Parts: sequence; structure tokens; C-alpha cells
Amino acid sequence: MPTATRSHTPRLTLLSLFAAVLALTMGSTSAALASGDAAPAVPMRGINVYLTGYDATRNDQIEGLLDTLAQMHVNTIVLNVPIYIDSVTGSRIEAVPDGSDQHVHGDTPTPAELQAAIRPAVARGFTVWVRPLLDEAPLIAEGAWRGELQPADPAAFFAAYTRTLLGILAGSSGASWFVIGTEFNSLQQDTYAGDWEPLIDTVRASAAGRSMKLLYALNWDTGGYPQFPSWMDALDGIAVDAYYPLDGLGNDASSAEVATAWQSWTSALQAFRDHFPGKPFFVSEAGIASQQRDPSAYAAPASWPGDGQPADPGLQRTYIEGTCAYLRNAAASDGSRMASGVAWWMTSVNPVEHPEQDTTFAIVGKPAQDAVADCFAAWTA
Repeated sequence: MPTATRSHTPRLTLLSLFAAVLALTMGSTSAALASGDAAPAVPMRGINVYLTGYDATRNDQIEGLLDTLAQMHVNTIVLNVPIYIDSVTGSRIEAVPDGSDQHVHGDTPTPAELQAAIRPAVARGFTVWVRPLLDEAPLIAEGAWRGELQPADPAAFFAAYTRTLLGILAGSSGASWFVIGTEFNSLQQDTYAGDWEPLIDTVRASAAGRSMKLLYALNWDTGGYPQFPSWMDALDGIAVDAYYPLDGLGNDASSAEVATAWQSWTSALQAFRDHFPGKPFFVSEAGIASQQRDPSAYAAPASWPGDGQPADPGLQRTYIEGTCAYLRNAAASDGSRMASGVAWWMTSVNPVEHPEQDTTFAIVGKPAQDAVADCFAAWTA
């Protein structure tokens, strides 16, 4: 995954009546998405929101974002909260509070700050996921990423990670799903099953009291392993951060060409369905930066923006249009919908200042916003 970086007394008006109907409709969606069925009747129409502790306290900004997401037909918000580690061999993975000089992309929300973001979203009918996300800045300095962690003391790492998850979970009441890990390629294999299994048991014991389900977000290249890790069978759902390379496309590709290029990855997605039958399978991330790349941005959609390449908001919109067309229509081998929905990467509480010049993954305020709205307006079943 590319790392980035709230109420008042209602009056009885036509607008408030509409809002009430919208909340009821989205509430039924929330129940369907949290039910645990392999293919919920209403798909997840999601967006990833990168949330720091400072962002969570900005009530007006949060309410404005919720207004925008409702207009985009979003029904699920994935709150990505940053956590940190000092190096690729580090064994202390932790939340970093406000005031520390260690954080790079923002402080980790406290439980109270996290609740300040979750409560208004749930009150308005959104399904909420909470996803602790390891910030990669210290790792990038070492030429690594979160999928290459090699802690010097794995036992200490998992003990610290469990404590960190429990601290974030303490502020996650109201959320429907809690993501216990994201893209830890080097640590998710069965070699570490003896570490993941007690972690799942401990987190589940706390999550059960909050009516939350657990899942893990695999990186798109997981299909290269001999098999999926057995410890993941204990989870309630599975997800993939789907930055599959779309080869053979130029920066000027059409949305139809993007959708066609996705077809080469149907068997990879089917592998998730085959290994986790009867469980929801989500695309937890899909997206691309609004910037051309040489020779093609589509060949590496996870790539961070590079210097000297032109901004191209239209490319980002085209990617979302084509990817949506594929995911909305892709069928699994049993004829059911391949995925239970998608969460686009990404937005934040802070609006983009100059969207026409922006080269990041941010969606809101750029043509990609309309692409997501059109995608979700058509993806109703």
C-alpha cells in the first residue's frame, strides 16, 4: 500500500427527512456488510481515510468529509491510523502520541480521538473499519517496506504489536471490522503461526465485546506463496491490497483497456475465494497517483509520485473507471460476485489545496471523485 499522508439538534425539514432515509438505507448496508456472508447483498462501497490524532479532533472537517462521501455513494469508511517502527529489524512497533518527534506522517489517534471520528460516521449510517497501518518512512530510508520486516526479536515484536493493537481497539467501538495486519509479507507466513494465533485470540477477546469482526489485508503478490498461511483461517474475512500491474498500457489508455487488462488477474483473485470459502473477500485498497510515469503508470499503480513527471488527474480517473468496471462485473467460478466490494485509496480529512496540480493518490477534489461516485452509483448489488 502506498503510505500517505463532529452534532446538533435536527429540525424537521425535507433535508433532514432525506438524511434520515439515507441513514436508514446505509444502516441496512452496514448490517449486510458485517454479517459475515461471503457475498453481502449490498457491496462494500468504500474509501480509505488516513487519520491522525490531529485530524480526528477537527469536527467541522470531518463532518464536511462525511457530506462529500455520502454524495459519492460511499457506504464504508476505512480509517487508517498510523503506527511506527524505527527500522526494518526493529522489534518495537508502537503507537506514537502527539508531541513525539518520532512520527512522520502524523500522530496515532488516542482512543478518545478515534471515537471522535467513528461516532459521527456511524451515526450517519456508514460502516467503519479501523486499520492500524505501519508508516513506512523509516523503512524507505533503508530501501525497504513493511513487507520486508525482519525483527531481531520476533517474540518482542509480536508482544509489542499486540499491545499496540489493543490500544487502538480500545477506541474502536462502533466499528464493524478491525484489521489485524496489512501487507506484512515477511511475517505472515506459517513460520510465524505460533505468534499470530495468540495475537488473534487476544484481539478477538477484546473485539467480541465491541461486536467487531477481524480480517487481514494481504498484499497483491501473496499469490506467489506456495499456500495461504493457515492461521488466517481463524479470521472472519480476508482482503487484498490490489495493486496488480496492468501491463501493455500506455499513460493514454482508455478505461475499457484498463478493464480488459484486469482480466489477466482473475485467477489470482479466484485463489483468495478458493482458499477462504464462505468468508467475505474484499479489495481493501485499489488506486493510483494522478501522475504519468515512464513508460506507464498502470504498470506499477502502487508507485509513489516521482519528481519531473506531469500531473495527470485524468489518468487517475481512467484507472478508477476501468478498475471499477472490472471489479463490478468480475464473477467467481461459482458465478457469484468475485469481491464483496472495494475501498479506494485514498483521502484524508484535509482537502487537496491545488487538485489540478496534485500528483498524489488523493481522490476528493479531483476528477477521480466523480469516477468513484459514478462507480458506486452503479454498483448496488
